[in-house]
Amino acid sequence: MPLSRGSAAVGYTILLAMFLAAGYEITSRVPENFMVDWEGILLPTPQDFIEVLKPWLYPGRQRTDLLDHLPSGNFVFVLYVSLTIPSGR
Repeated sequence: MPLSRGSAAVGYTILLAMFLAAGYEITSRVPENFMVDWEGILLPTPQDFIEVLKPWLYPGRQRTDLLDHLPSGNFVFVLYVSLTIPSGR
């Protein structure tokens, strides 16, 4: 994945989280040598940015109920990332 800077990786993670919150999981990967953040910075309008992302991002969308399987009413559990995602720390 060509996300070499921290801000680009954070932006991409937020984009995926927004789709997930809307009920869609993105299964496609960023094309090689494509920098999403620079496309967003350099394109003149949001619509132009969407048109550039559509060919690879939209086909990778699929409906998901992944968030429905989280413990209801106990969001503190979700905050413990180390219990959910293994870490080297």
